[in-house]
Amino acid sequence: MKHYSRDRANIVKAITQNYKNRVTFCVPQGFYGRNVQDLTDRNFKSKVSNSTGALITFYAKWCSYCKQFKPELKAAAARLKSSNPDILIASVNAPQNGYTARSARVQSYPTIKWYENGIVRD
Repeated sequence: MKHYSRDRANIVKAITQNYKNRVTFCVPQGFYGRNVQDLTDRNFKSKVSNSTGALITFYAKWCSYCKQFKPELKAAAARLKSSNPDILIASVNAPQNGYTARSARVQSYPTIKWYENGIVRD
């Protein structure tokens, strides 16, 4: 996977080029909008293990970096939705879902992790 600078255009380009045709979207609207599913301690394991790939963002609502990242993730998710891919794009409110955040070893926000068949691939 290529590395891109952190501006909006390059983040959207990186996600759409590297994960095109492999991302699934869910309807519930959470912090990052309707194209990014909000996961909890209750449904994280089942949703992630049932997908061939999952791009998960761990965030905190009070985090200014998470708020800055919000438009980039929403734009990338909207672009990928049109191609009807099979990868899960989701977010986890880490302070409210501490078990999942601790299991994923989240130490700062936002943290983005890639999972394949339920196994994290950093």
